Amino acid sequence: MELSTLLLAAVLPTTMPTTTTDSEVVLDAEIATLRREIAAHRREVDRGRIHDLRRQEIASLVAATLDDAASRTSFATRPWNEIGSEDGAFTLRLNLYEQFDWVLNHNAIDGTQKGFAIFNTRITFSGTVIDPSWQYVIRLSMGADGTGDDEFAYIQKTFDGGWSVQAGLLTPMFSLEQALATTEILGSSLSYVAGQFDPENAEGAAIAWQGDDLRGWVTLCNGWSSGDANWVGNQRTGVIARGEWKPFGDWNDLYLFNPYPETIADGLLVGAGGAFTWGSNDAAIPFIDGDTTQLTADLSWQRPGLGLMGCVYWQDAEAGGDLAGRRVAAVGQIAVMPTPEWSLYVRGEWGTVPGGDQPDLAGVTVGTSWFPAEDASVKWTIELLGMLGDTTGWRIDGDPAILQIDADQFAIRTQIQISL
Repeated sequence: MELSTLLLAAVLPTTMPTTTTDSEVVLDAEIATLRREIAAHRREVDRGRIHDLRRQEIASLVAATLDDAASRTSFATRPWNEIGSEDGAFTLRLNLYEQFDWVLNHNAIDGTQKGFAIFNTRITFSGTVIDPSWQYVIRLSMGADGTGDDEFAYIQKTFDGGWSVQAGLLTPMFSLEQALATTEILGSSLSYVAGQFDPENAEGAAIAWQGDDLRGWVTLCNGWSSGDANWVGNQRTGVIARGEWKPFGDWNDLYLFNPYPETIADGLLVGAGGAFTWGSNDAAIPFIDGDTTQLTADLSWQRPGLGLMGCVYWQDAEAGGDLAGRRVAAVGQIAVMPTPEWSLYVRGEWGTVPGGDQPDLAGVTVGTSWFPAEDASVKWTIELLGMLGDTTGWRIDGDPAILQIDADQFAIRTQIQISL
């Protein structure tokens, strides 16, 4: 190699610097853009796969939840307002009931009075414990003034052969009007005179038997209308009984005063009740002492769309102050339901105080009820009431639109009933 060539190699670098052209710059930018798009696409695909997996997991979870809910006896085969164990040993049902009224009363003493009122609000807990033969019922009621009270609270044991026993705060079975569920009474309330013959609630024990065509109840308690009286200071005892004969029909249907045309069967019911209370109650205010006797008899006939009921009452009471003494009363009513959603009814009632200086009372109720759900869960009632005579000698527990006054009176009442 020549000397000049060696000197040139020593001076120049071994690699020559490259010159970047515009086309190469554009190519590099396009490659970088493609790489970003590929990476974004990969991320989108990965997210889609994750979403698909999540959707599958959620769908599986929903299906499993629905299958589990369908297999649970607490909800699968029970009403919406009842829960219970799988074996049926324990159940709990919640029922709510309210009546909301607007009432107008006109009489010669007070003139015209009118306004809204809530006469009846209740909550009921019921169900079974241990096994289906053990039942419990607890009902709490609240008045228009906001005060509450236990209406009844008892436990019941059912045996073979139609026998059963109850113990606790009971509502003794006496008359047909008072035995009916409040949801199934005719119109907005019971008859006015029914209030005089209401045993209300009483602490005690009852035994009942039901056969195909006969049934009856006997209650041993602290006395007629004794409520939840404490045993301290009480020397008073009562026996209240009721018996029924059903020549034909269904027991449940015959306890419906609204003759639903598409659900009830032809039926006839004959019933009678009696009560006798003796002794005294030192703790009662006012003090209660003396024997009381109440008797009743009733006849109820129905067919789809038509129902008739008649009953008589008799009382002989030493205790009770102004409401004591003898009372005789009668009630008759007829209900027609041309459609499952609509009823028309008329009720007449009469009462007298034998040997007293009070004039007899006589009342008439004419009304109509609308059942939008074709049952008693929702009912709207409008009725006209008239009462002639003196009502001061009769205890109010029937129609609250009628006042205790010695004057003729006229009333208009409309009511919305909700039962769940």
